[in-house]
Parts: sequence; structure tokens; C-alpha cells
Amino acid sequence: MNLPRLSPSPTLGAIAPQAASSTRQSSKRPRSRTAGYGLYREGPLIGRITDGAGLLVTGTLLYGQLWTTPGLIDEFGEEAIIGRYSRAVLPNGQEYPVCIALGGSDGRMPREPSEKPGTFRMLRDSPISAVWRWP
Repeated sequence: MNLPRLSPSPTLGAIAPQAASSTRQSSKRPRSRTAGYGLYREGPLIGRITDGAGLLVTGTLLYGQLWTTPGLIDEFGEEAIIGRYSRAVLPNGQEYPVCIALGGSDGRMPREPSEKPGTFRMLRDSPISAVWRWP
């Protein structure tokens, strides 16, 4: 099943989605300190669907929050963040409440350390998952 994906925009401190698989291919991910990563900080999060699926059409904006917590880890045991979207605005202006987690259904995404205090690196292309309740 294909789900929308997110591609973070460092200038917005946000995320912009594209279509993706809801499963991971392996437990080991290729790691790079720069390629495919953007620089982010905890706080408000804006995402844009760039390759829509279902009701989340291309151009839909998602509004939410990004959190970092010491000791928070992902399914691979690596440092993670939590991102949650609570509002979607379609290109035609219609607005809806949503319950969408950044990453898989556990609501966590891996993160990389950054040279700048208070920031971290996160993949520019990240999956999102609709959830019934926040993980």
C-alpha cells in the first residue's frame, strides 16, 4: 500500500510529502551525514504533499509539531524524533482535522546529530502514516 511521504524543507523547518511504501526493506539503513538530510529543530511543523494518494492530494498542506526528547529511540535503537500532524488544508482551501504521524505508525523518525546546538538532521524524504490515535 502506498502512502504519502514527506520531504523536509530546512528553510521552513518543515516537511513536504511524496508517495511511499509503509514497510521498510531491511533493518539496516544506509547512513549519510549530508546526502538526503535537512537541518531541523523542535517546534511547529508544516508539510506539503508532493505526490498525493487518496484524499491527501498533491499540494495538501499538513500542520503539526515536531518533538525531540533525550532517550527517544526508533525501531532500530537509534536516536529519533516524534512528528504529528493535526490539520490538513487541501489546495482548494478546505480544512480538516487529521491524525497523521511522521514515519511509521509508531510516530517516530530517525535523526542524525548536527553541528549547530538545538538542531538535528532528518531525512528530506520521510513517510507519514494515518493513525486512529497518537502513538
